[in-house]
Amino acid sequence: MIVGLGIDCEEISRWEGLSHTSRTDSRFALFTESEHRYCTSNAHPAQHYAGRWCLKEATVKALTGLVAITTRDVEVEHIPNENPRVMVPSKANVLSEISFMASVTHSELTAAAVVIALATTGGLPSGARTF
Repeated sequence: MIVGLGIDCEEISRWEGLSHTSRTDSRFALFTESEHRYCTSNAHPAQHYAGRWCLKEATVKALTGLVAITTRDVEVEHIPNENPRVMVPSKANVLSEISFMASVTHSELTAAAVVIALATTGGLPSGARTF
C-alpha cells in the first residue's frame, strides 16, 4: 500500500566542484562517505550529487506526515544495474514496516527523482495516512 510519494528536481550546476576532498565545503556534510565515493567515481560527479540530493529530498517529502526526518537521515546506496536503494537508518525502528521504491534521472542541466513509500505489512507509524 502506498503511504507516501515524493519528487524533487535540482539544477546540476549547484553541485559543481563538490568532491570527497571538499571537507570545508558546507555541502560536504550532506552526503555519506559511500555517497561521496559513488559520485566522485563517475565522470560527471555533479550530476550524481544532484541526483542523490533529489533522492534525499524526495524521501523526506514521501515521509511527510509519517515521521519527522531531514535529508541527513537519508542514505542512498548505489546498486549496479538497479534503481538506487533509499534507507533511513536513524529511523529504522519507526520505519520497519516501510519500504521504498526510488528512481533518479538527469540531463546535462537538471536531475530529478521520485520516491514512493510503501507499507510492507500494513503496520504503519501512528498517524500515518494512505493513498
